[in-house]
Amino acid sequence: MTSNPTIFEKAIAGSTDYDDQLRELAPSGKSVDEVYEALSMTDIKMAADAFRPLYDKSDGTYGYISYEVSPTLANDTDGTIAAARRYWALLARPT
Repeated sequence: MTSNPTIFEKAIAGSTDYDDQLRELAPSGKSVDEVYEALSMTDIKMAADAFRPLYDKSDGTYGYISYEVSPTLANDTDGTIAAARRYWALLARPT
């Protein structure tokens, strides 16, 4: 599975699926990026849990999900690695 900001933007704008989460996050004072991360990480966690049996059954051949780091980090190797490690920690799923 792949995810990226464009896919999430279409899902958020084109449905009411995220309305409850947005109403909860709106008064929190979080930045747009922080709100996006909260919404998308929730979805990624659910997908990872749904894909876990496939991952286990295939001995790790299948069941992966990609998650993009910010394009503003395109020329920042250390920042990209730090962001990827932070996302991995936020995901908090076993390998």
